[in-house]
Amino acid sequence: MEKVGFGVIGTGTWGELHARIYASTEGITLAGVSDLVESRAESVAQAYGSMHYADYRDLLADDLIKAVSIVTPDFAHAEIAIAAAEAGKHILVEKPLAMTVEDCQRVIAAAE
Repeated sequence: MEKVGFGVIGTGTWGELHARIYASTEGITLAGVSDLVESRAESVAQAYGSMHYADYRDLLADDLIKAVSIVTPDFAHAEIAIAAAEAGKHILVEKPLAMTVEDCQRVIAAAE
């Protein structure tokens, strides 16, 4: 069975949980993690056997990654989700999707 590559953007408490679950789920490989705090991304990547990136855009450019979890502070969700949609990734965003209705609509439009 071919494994689907997942990435995690944001490796705080909840992001680390996403990484742990992806790393231990059949059919999935944790292909990369990203965090503004590069040492935190590196630590999570080492713990679960993935690549790490200081810039989420580099993670999104990785062709091995087909889907991403966005687990950043709420105010950053929209920009990252739009970039992920434009990169052709499947997207899971921790709630809330965005901080305003307008930003939610922008994310939805980008995903469509």
